[in-house]
Amino acid sequence: MNIRRLICLCVAAVLLPACDGGAPQSQTVSPGITVPPAPTNVPATTVQPTAAVATIIPSIEPSAMPAASAEPTTPPLSTDSPAQPTSAPAVGLNDELLFLRQNTLIAFDLGTRTERTLAKNVTEFLPTPDARTIALIRNLGKNATPGGIDIWLVGRDGSGLRQITSDGDTLVEATPTWAPDGTALAYATSASSAPYAHSWLEWSAWCAVSQVYVRTLADQTAQKFGPGCDPAISPDGKRIAYATPPSMRQDSAATPNAANAIRLINRQGQNGWDFATANAAPNAQPNKQGLLVYAPSWSPDGTQLSYQRFIGYRALVDLAMTEISGSFAGKGQPLNDGAGWLLPAQFAPTGGSVAIVENNFSDARGFGGYDNWSVSVLQLGGTHEIALPDGSITAQGQVVGRLARAQAAAWAPGGDDLAVLLPPGWKPDLPSDQPFGTEGVAGEVWRWRPSQGPRERIVAQVDFASPLAWLPGQSGGSAP
Repeated sequence: MNIRRLICLCVAAVLLPACDGGAPQSQTVSPGITVPPAPTNVPATTVQPTAAVATIIPSIEPSAMPAASAEPTTPPLSTDSPAQPTSAPAVGLNDELLFLRQNTLIAFDLGTRTERTLAKNVTEFLPTPDARTIALIRNLGKNATPGGIDIWLVGRDGSGLRQITSDGDTLVEATPTWAPDGTALAYATSASSAPYAHSWLEWSAWCAVSQVYVRTLADQTAQKFGPGCDPAISPDGKRIAYATPPSMRQDSAATPNAANAIRLINRQGQNGWDFATANAAPNAQPNKQGLLVYAPSWSPDGTQLSYQRFIGYRALVDLAMTEISGSFAGKGQPLNDGAGWLLPAQFAPTGGSVAIVENNFSDARGFGGYDNWSVSVLQLGGTHEIALPDGSITAQGQVVGRLARAQAAAWAPGGDDLAVLLPPGWKPDLPSDQPFGTEGVAGEVWRWRPSQGPRERIVAQVDFASPLAWLPGQSGGSAP
């Protein structure tokens, strides 16, 4: 019994050091190399990969996440730190609606119903196709440093605000359009002292002294493509459509001859041709009539190109027409008629429908404000009849909805609904023969399904005639 107890005591003496819960001992793993013990009270600092962060942060409230500090790929001409938000979500964004409020670009989260400020002094904006970076036209005024009307970029999360053109008071930029991969930006630069306009005489004067450029963002080089405005890069990035300058000759005391063309050219500036023309002659062929052609817009697959034709004053209205045809064919066919000035057609993400915003700036009723605006949606395919002062014509497509007093439109990522800007206090039963909606008053954005009518007010206090953009949710942050 004593011998057995002695054996147990010896075994315990051997095992107890191996089971000791105290600090680990140094280990010798090879002659001359000793691994020190790991500290027990200091946490390890392991750098997590970016992908791992993205899988964790979406559960945090967007307003609580800090702004990303993405650096621009090239040194900025200027930054504007006061426009930076104090906090912005880097990842895990829901669908968002972009709009202007007192010329400040706001991102409204459609999931959390919260807002973020992205930049101030904005007049125009356009997100990249992947919705991670936004091109801005900012008007900082003549006395600011920097001043003028120039192009800036900002990340969707509010980071990296920087200026990419700097012309002072001598030139004015407008209508930025992205290459599909977001690496280049086309835009118009005008020697006019006035901002870009949405009425025919002012637009003609602006475009008459404008040039089209394409700027590569990586090295900040800009290529001049020639006189014109309203550039649009094709979805494959290989072609650019733009409006050539109107001649602005005075054929008579009352009617300026503003003939011009929609021109197509490749990214190398070669093989240019006139896709559509307007020659301002009273008895011109249908596909050449009118004073101007402008605002080209590509279908999502690049197979079709639409544009607007300003025909001129007919039967107490400034008549306009949307036309469309194959992008390699020309000879546009009528799609929809309108009054006044038509904004660029907006194709649904699926390409099967198109929305057209109309500003009847010379409304014969004598109304003003929102009453001069409307949005029409057409389904491509089939035909419909258009009644014109010279008789009826057959047009492409079928009208599926028209919303009076709507000023702007943006397709939802799924392509079924649109966000539209309506006057404050809008109701579906407003009479059409009475004015409603004062010039310049901030409005409301509604969700509109053309076959059903507006069904949800999304946000209020949106600038009169503000552009809109509906951005899809994404799991990754911005890197402009």
